[in-house]
Amino acid sequence: MKKQYIWSDRGMLTSGGSVSMALTLAVVLSALLPGCQAPSRTNGAGGANAAAATGKNDANTDPRPYPQIMREARDLAIKQVVASSQSEDAYLRANAMETARYLPNRATPMVQRALDDPAAPVRFAALVTMGRLKLADLAPAARRRLDDPSASVRAAAMFALRASGQKADLTPLAQMLVSQDPATRGNAALILGLIGDPSAIPMLKDEARTPMPRVSGVREAIVRLQVAEAIAKLGDMSVLDAIRAGVFSQFDEVRVMAVQMLGQLEDRKYENAIGGLLDKPPVELQLVAAEALARIGYDQGLPIALDAGRHQVTAVRSQAALTLGSFRDVRAAKALVAMLDDPQEQVRLSAAAALLKAISSF
Repeated sequence: MKKQYIWSDRGMLTSGGSVSMALTLAVVLSALLPGCQAPSRTNGAGGANAAAATGKNDANTDPRPYPQIMREARDLAIKQVVASSQSEDAYLRANAMETARYLPNRATPMVQRALDDPAAPVRFAALVTMGRLKLADLAPAARRRLDDPSASVRAAAMFALRASGQKADLTPLAQMLVSQDPATRGNAALILGLIGDPSAIPMLKDEARTPMPRVSGVREAIVRLQVAEAIAKLGDMSVLDAIRAGVFSQFDEVRVMAVQMLGQLEDRKYENAIGGLLDKPPVELQLVAAEALARIGYDQGLPIALDAGRHQVTAVRSQAALTLGSFRDVRAAKALVAMLDDPQEQVRLSAAAALLKAISSF
């Protein structure tokens, strides 16, 4: 008989009553939740100010150290995040909410406004940021989202409340894990990984095996990767081989996600295999390989990221900006600051996010 999972304050329990104990957007929000499309407008906080912050010196002769270059552009990056949080594009508002986690002293009013956003991805991102920053003052607004029409938003509200020290019944997450909607299932796994309770591992392994016969092969493979990543983040590294296998998938999307996850998990055992992807198309795969290697201290992917920062495709430049943020290098810093002046807001926001994330680690 199939196990039934119920959440208690001691963790995830099976219907028999015993506590199961056991020992990774960034997936882009447009992939996590339906209804978001990448923008193409050019309004925002770029312009001549970014050029001024870049300075007059070439990257090879600039005497300023890396941290100084980054810090001097911080105010411009913040302005871009604030501007994008009020964009007409839900995609940009959602990604601005993700970035707000690096602005703990400014995040509360931004998150509060976004909790009532008409777009589910924005509400989802706001709740995740609320949880990461433990914004307990927003608990009443988050609790209202437990009745949100979007299952993914309801899941995020559970995390936001739990992370903020509030009570929230997590039992509905078990049903979300067997949903036939891949976004709901994948986001439920993501939320369980963020909540950080290892007692959820058996449920993730058990419920996530439920087949999705009407879902495409690529979407099902992506969901399985999301579940594996959540299990790894909860401390069970036995799933690493499943993520590593994704590097050799027939689907480019799966390969890109698998490499990205291995980078976030800092999987050194696979560094040679990832290094071999630097010269293999598509460029999106090369960029995640460059970022994964940068996370463990290797910079051979920097030229790829610098070149992609000048790519004619907006989405590639946007990904390049996020990749450049992983390099502690003056050339990467100068390129990021310059990208705050990109004609496309999506790229400017990605550059701002990468810059603020890097600064937060100084």
